[in-house]
Amino acid sequence: MKYKYKFTPTLWVLFVLGYILCVACFVWNLVRLVGSFGTDIQLNPMNTAAMILCLALAPLFAVFITSVILRSYYRVDKQKLTVRFGLTKDVFPVRDVDKIVRNVRTDKLQIIFKDQSTYSVVVDPKYFDDFSKELMDANRSIEYGESDEPDKSAKGKN
Repeated sequence: MKYKYKFTPTLWVLFVLGYILCVACFVWNLVRLVGSFGTDIQLNPMNTAAMILCLALAPLFAVFITSVILRSYYRVDKQKLTVRFGLTKDVFPVRDVDKIVRNVRTDKLQIIFKDQSTYSVVVDPKYFDDFSKELMDANRSIEYGESDEPDKSAKGKN
């Protein structure tokens, strides 16, 4: 089963602002480029290259944002944990997973690997149990635990 990445409201705002920036950049440079035709104003090669680059990069950035929204998920198979975030993909062998820890205070899920590296799972908390069960079914030696430790990134902010 696929477990969709849970985006925060801040990320959604950044996605919308990114789309607005893409459209504004594309339209602005298209108007400048079209406006330069049929006039006495000659664009130098550097300005022309910059406008064409902006016309190409704005849609590419929009494609990147769209891919992050549509293709960000976790998938557990019998032998691997696949993490896809937009255009990037990581695959972890399920046999390398040592523990799953749910922090009840911060409502976050952490995967701890046998080499003691960790990975935060960013899915909707209502899917924590399903995700954990599926991962533990794929590797019966995975331990599950809960913690109520405060978020380490919040230390010193009180």
